[in-house]
Amino acid sequence: MEILIVEDTKDLRLLLEEILRGAGYAVKSAANGVDALEKAKQSQADLIISDILMPKMDGFELCRQLKSDPLLQQIPFIFYTATFTDPLDQHLAMSLGASRFITKPEATDKLLATIKEVLSENKDRKLRSPLEQKESNDEVERMHSDVLARKLEEKVSELEKERDALLKSEARFHDLASHLQSVREEERKHIAREVHDELGQALTGLSMDAHWIISKLRDDQHALEERAQSMIQGIDSSIRLVQRIITELRPALLDDLGLEESILWYSGQFQERTGISCDVSLNMDDVELNTDKSVAIFRIIQESLTNIARHAEATKVTVNVEKTDHILLVNISDNGKGITQKEIEARDSFGVMGIRERVEFFGGNVTITGKPNMGTTVLLSMPQDDKATTLQ
Repeated sequence: MEILIVEDTKDLRLLLEEILRGAGYAVKSAANGVDALEKAKQSQADLIISDILMPKMDGFELCRQLKSDPLLQQIPFIFYTATFTDPLDQHLAMSLGASRFITKPEATDKLLATIKEVLSENKDRKLRSPLEQKESNDEVERMHSDVLARKLEEKVSELEKERDALLKSEARFHDLASHLQSVREEERKHIAREVHDELGQALTGLSMDAHWIISKLRDDQHALEERAQSMIQGIDSSIRLVQRIITELRPALLDDLGLEESILWYSGQFQERTGISCDVSLNMDDVELNTDKSVAIFRIIQESLTNIARHAEATKVTVNVEKTDHILLVNISDNGKGITQKEIEARDSFGVMGIRERVEFFGGNVTITGKPNMGTTVLLSMPQDDKATTLQ
């Protein structure tokens, strides 16, 4: 005995195939009603088990066409569905000439018992024909349309609920991200202050002690003097390193003199540290940004320059910041190897994701493009006003 399975979900189709083969049936399968109809015409099955909601042709239409074909109408037909479970769905299925209407999931033993029962009825020619139903063809068509329309409305309602849930989830995610960003900036400021007050002062004290020791040495104690001078050089190097760490954590200029001076200072430090030429053009007259936006823009420029130093193989960078109406435009370009779309979309591109999150939180937009051996451009726009929620 051969059974044709019509199921668009691959895992369910394979599971049914395994169950039926295990029960001793020959099995063939199709992923939609169109393929099933073609297979039924090529080689008649002894039974068809079909889902309803499928691409190309649904199960209702498949059953209708089979039962309208004199050569195929005697094939018993079982609906096996998890989507269409309303009594009206079952009434339509039976009106089309189906032998059974089963709701997923069904226990394996019950499913096999139903299959055996239907095959026995077919052997005794007790199959129901759609011609025996009281409903006319027009009535069946109307029922079919009503069922599909109702299901479409249900699906639209489900999608709307899922969309609302997704929007709420995104809102919670943005709130959490902004909170974490705020906490991170506060922690950076705290660590920078602690490093400055504790480690910075300790190193300064050591340097003063070393100079005092040198001042107390005799003229003939050259070896000790050289060792002390070496200590001073090491301490001074450590002080410069601590200063750089402090400014990376939280530039004092950003709090004291504002965004413009901070960008100029950082770009100069970047050029000195990396050897990459950095041209900066700032047109920020009358630009008023709250602290959160200033920090966000500074961090975006900082992250972009860091990525250029690490990955771009560039020799030149340009940073342009200008005001247009109520929009602040930032353009960061390099002449390096150019970022690829794959790198932009990579799941571990945390720098890119961080830039997007900072900009989008304030109602801005950012585009990142790259051309092979011609460089990468980061272009962002951000409203100057505070319509977007500020970080809490």
